[in-house]
Amino acid sequence: MLRCTPQYWSSGLEAWPNIVPKEAAISKVFGSRVLARYEPSLTLLDATQRNDDVGGSAFAKLVKHASAALFNAYARDGFPYDSWEVL
Repeated sequence: MLRCTPQYWSSGLEAWPNIVPKEAAISKVFGSRVLARYEPSLTLLDATQRNDDVGGSAFAKLVKHASAALFNAYARDGFPYDSWEVL
C-alpha cells in the first residue's frame, strides 16, 4: 500500500508517524498562509476529518489531502514524494 486517504489516517487504524503529532497545528506544519483561511487551532487530525471539502473550496481539499500526503511521505515506503516535497 503506497498511499492512504485522509479517511484512513483519521480512522486511527495505524499509528501516525511520530515525527508529525496529530495535535500539531496545520499553521505550524504548512505555514502562516493557512491562517488566512482557518483558525489557528486546526490540527492535522482535524484537517483529515473535515468534510467541508465535498463541494467546498479547493483550499479545503488541499489542506485535507496535503495532510494525508505528509503522513504517507513519512510512513509509506515507496510513496512518490519526500516530506519536504509535500511541505
